[in-house]
Amino acid sequence: RGVVHRDLKPANIMIDGHGRVRITDFGLAVAVEDESQAVEIAGTPAYMAPEQLAGKGATVRSDIYSLGLVLYEIYTGKRAFTASTLAELRQQKETDTPRAPSEIREGADPVVERLIRRCMERDPNARPASVAQLALALPGGDPLAAAIAAGETPSPEMVAESGGKEGLRPAVAWGLLAVIIAGMIAVMAINDRIMLHRRIPFEKSPDVLVDDAREIIRKAGYTEKAVDSAYGFFLNSDLIRYIEKSDHTADQWKRLGSNAILFWYRQSPYPLDAPMLNNSEITGIGLVSFDDPPMQFSGEVMVLLNTEGRLVSLRAIPPQDVELSGPAAPAPDWDSLLSEAGIDPLQWEDSNPEYNPQSYADSRAAWESSNPDWAGTRIEAAAYRGKPVSFEFHDPAKRDSRNVPAPPRQRLVVIYVLIDVVLLVGFFFARRNLRLGRGDRRGAMRMAIFVGILFMLFANLAAHHNLNADEVTLVSSFAAGSIAIGITVWVLYIGLEPFVRRRWPQVLVSWTRLISGDWNDPLVARDLLIGAAAGVLILVINLTVVYLIPSWFGHSQPPSEASYIGILGPHFALRVFLLYLFGGILFAVMDVSILFFLRILMKRQIFAVILFVLFFSALLNTTPWSFTGFATNLVINSIFVFILMRFGLIALAVSLVVWMFCLGFPLTLDGSAWYKDYSYAALAVFAVVVIYAFRKALGSRPLLAPSRLDG
Repeated sequence: RGVVHRDLKPANIMIDGHGRVRITDFGLAVAVEDESQAVEIAGTPAYMAPEQLAGKGATVRSDIYSLGLVLYEIYTGKRAFTASTLAELRQQKETDTPRAPSEIREGADPVVERLIRRCMERDPNARPASVAQLALALPGGDPLAAAIAAGETPSPEMVAESGGKEGLRPAVAWGLLAVIIAGMIAVMAINDRIMLHRRIPFEKSPDVLVDDAREIIRKAGYTEKAVDSAYGFFLNSDLIRYIEKSDHTADQWKRLGSNAILFWYRQSPYPLDAPMLNNSEITGIGLVSFDDPPMQFSGEVMVLLNTEGRLVSLRAIPPQDVELSGPAAPAPDWDSLLSEAGIDPLQWEDSNPEYNPQSYADSRAAWESSNPDWAGTRIEAAAYRGKPVSFEFHDPAKRDSRNVPAPPRQRLVVIYVLIDVVLLVGFFFARRNLRLGRGDRRGAMRMAIFVGILFMLFANLAAHHNLNADEVTLVSSFAAGSIAIGITVWVLYIGLEPFVRRRWPQVLVSWTRLISGDWNDPLVARDLLIGAAAGVLILVINLTVVYLIPSWFGHSQPPSEASYIGILGPHFALRVFLLYLFGGILFAVMDVSILFFLRILMKRQIFAVILFVLFFSALLNTTPWSFTGFATNLVINSIFVFILMRFGLIALAVSLVVWMFCLGFPLTLDGSAWYKDYSYAALAVFAVVVIYAFRKALGSRPLLAPSRLDG
């Protein structure tokens, strides 16, 4: 504590009513830095260090010498020195070596004996440098707690060595496995009720929809062979917003049709250049979307289909050159497109066009229907020299993106600001720690390499590669992005890890073991298993409170959206899995960073935890002013914080990965669903990880506890 006692002896060491040691009588104590007062001879000669008796002053190592004399007396029942005069005592301490404790008492622990003799070394530099170092060497002690109590920062090796090496009890391990299995079945059963794709017709696979789209394009007159193409699903957010605003009945989400999810297909006579960042989200890195890159080349065509394969929209880029000669262009075959849209032309009447197409056209058409089912809906179309360049449905749910901007995404803004703050503070502390020689540089390097490789794999898997010259630019961008992310992670790790290791070392015990390469450690496996169980259990609680319970009372929530990228192909599914792994690790580190910064600002840790839970509960509440959603988030975030502080960073990261995986991937119990193979493959990967963690978490213990009957 920065204090030199100068009079440590048995009479000043007391035991209170709870069995705790209390050091008393600080009348001669001075601060470690106050060398002027420490020089004077003060204390009880029998327990003073040789340098104190010689008038050379007292240091921390002088107190450790006194502690060695006390330990010697406790261990042997005798004093180390028995001089009758001060001069004789000084001579004994400078020249004599006390008898070894093992010579006085049989069965003395050789480790303890060595430590006592080290404390009683005449040379102060030969003694332990601190009480924390002494506690580290004592058998059965808690070196981590000793280092923290002494105000020292434990080394990464000390953190890794702390904590138990024994495996979980079989009953606990089996209980966690049962929670995971039962929870996953419950999650899939609930997802089959609440997921958007389970509430609408979703019977056609991407391969079938691609064939439908190409046939529509061929019928529209675009028969040239495409050089490049891309496709995917996306949420019809216009329809979802329209239902939320216009329909407040209990059955509002039961009227969703096949237009709630749209399938897009686009083809081009030139290679499509994948953007480095799509729609400002990491999920779109290296992917072509329906609107990025924008359509720009003559002959490019894009169609939107609903999940039943019906045409919703067609857009094409006409030729750049104006044809002033040649035969007259044929009339567009609108009936063919109306038929592909599931429209009976006899039930629709011609109307005057009201909307301009996005590209040039030399003829336009529009239709309206008197059928009440199509009230407020019009179809607008345009063509150039007989080929359709535009075919669009305009209904009350459609938002004209050319006139009305997309709604703001305040939560993303707040998240980006938080990331920027964490980066700035992390860089500031990293510079300071590097200057002071702190930080686990080896762990930081391994973390940076792992995250960089993970990002590189994620970005390249399922990215839209082509033979264009820009392919080199795309791959170079991925490599540069991986290096930049790796460097950022390294700096943040150096900036944050030493402080967490000093204040909350228990958070990093299994993490430090994992970073050091000890994959088979029982504690690492235990935290993997606990994280998986916690992630599944939290998700079951969330889905039950947010979706199931309100439905029992006649209320419902908007359907949940899955990651439809993951069911476009095997490499897409692997990309999504890597995204969840990447996101789980980064979100866990970000949570630790924010919580630790709040701890620095607050006087007490409990206040930092409360503020952290309140802030993120409000931030993640998708329905503003919804008490149920906010209360649910309070419970969930409290559990996440408990997992972090009780079991550490690995358990938190795994729980977040499992949370995102179960909620975002279209897991299903329906064996007839066309995407079932992706679901089963994802579950198989999850099962392998869980079984591995289960077996390793037991350590050397048997799978089953011995029965009482066997005793």
